[in-house]
Amino acid sequence: MLVTGCASSVAVADWNCDGLLDLIVGDIQGHVSVYLNEGTKKQYAFGKPVQLKANGKTIQVTHGDAGPCVADWDGDGLLDLIVGCGDGSVMFYRNIGTAKEPKLDEGQVLIPPGAIEYDGEKIPKTPTRGVRAKVCVVDYNGDGLPDLLVGDLSNQKPNKPDPTPEEKKKQAEAKKEMEKLQGEYGQLVQKIIGPNRVKDKDEAKKVSEQLNKVREKLMAAQKESGAEYETHGWVWLFLREPAAKKTAVR
Repeated sequence: MLVTGCASSVAVADWNCDGLLDLIVGDIQGHVSVYLNEGTKKQYAFGKPVQLKANGKTIQVTHGDAGPCVADWDGDGLLDLIVGCGDGSVMFYRNIGTAKEPKLDEGQVLIPPGAIEYDGEKIPKTPTRGVRAKVCVVDYNGDGLPDLLVGDLSNQKPNKPDPTPEEKKKQAEAKKEMEKLQGEYGQLVQKIIGPNRVKDKDEAKKVSEQLNKVREKLMAAQKESGAEYETHGWVWLFLREPAAKKTAVR
């Protein structure tokens, strides 16, 4: 079992071109690490993680929550790194090394940041690009060019009737519970990504489990609170064109 903290996101690829599938893992802090397969094609044995660097600096994407994808983005026959970021943007790290010894260049922005709104007065009623981008590269329209599928997290106003007095009472109680849980959630997050975060792997695992439990309670309380928004995860399609134009389609 590999312990990478919470919100780990995994891509599978033969990173060092040795015929074995490796793991490329993004974490909540925004780092991307490679776990090379030191076993065989049928009996995997992954080595210690090595944080990937770009232009000599350890990768740490904006707002953390790195979601890596490995693909030949520039068509030169080498695997590149594409990473979804916590702010909704997507970064491209070109492989300027070789197939067996990848070396990543400084990151380029493929897709600009999205946004997530929590103010009831400002939350849109229509789908908008959100945050926590997770990426897949595929030739979606069969034109020979790689396109991007980008998943996200976004809030949107629901189309619901006004609550009854009894429902309003339950909603008020749920909102109080939400405030309490949000405080607990914030404290646990700091234990994982804060300056004084837990370093012991077993303790970090326990904190991650606690965080998941609080998150589940928080989501349940949010549902009961009659919140002025609903949380969605949209998937956006960015078609790549020869002139490098990008068109988003929900």
